[in-house]
Amino acid sequence: MECVGELINKNKGVFKRMVRGGLISCSVVNHYEMYKFYKGVDNSLSKMEKYQLTAEEFRVDIKTIIRAIKKMER
Repeated sequence: MECVGELINKNKGVFKRMVRGGLISCSVVNHYEMYKFYKGVDNSLSKMEKYQLTAEEFRVDIKTIIRAIKKMER
């Protein structure tokens, strides 16, 4: 089964319409953006360094990034 992040990536248009219509919370879109950035970070870095870099980019706490990544990889 696909993870949530891959599902959103394949159906971006549908998800955008659902967010605009109020059927999906904006936090799902924010988590997806964090997930996308996290996956694009250099793989030679450790997990914590990737979390830290992503947290700095989005100006949030590392725990927020960890939660977002876990939600998108379900």
